[in-house]
Amino acid sequence: MSSLWRTFFQLLKFGVSGILGVLVSTLLFYGLKSRLPDLFWIYRLDVIEMAFYVLTSVIGGSVHFVLSKVWVFEK
Repeated sequence: MSSLWRTFFQLLKFGVSGILGVLVSTLLFYGLKSRLPDLFWIYRLDVIEMAFYVLTSVIGGSVHFVLSKVWVFEK
């Protein structure tokens, strides 16, 4: 396989791993959001929800990173 096709497939797999990372973080956030306590009355800023959003984003980013290391940039 030529170098151009190999690069194209690596970019394609990198994009798919990014989509899977976003999917994991979205499913975690919206799937478990209803179980969070409601603290919206604190200065109209829900600290727990914001922290949960950051946590699910980090988990999704970690999924993307691991998939990229294992699946995309294999040797």
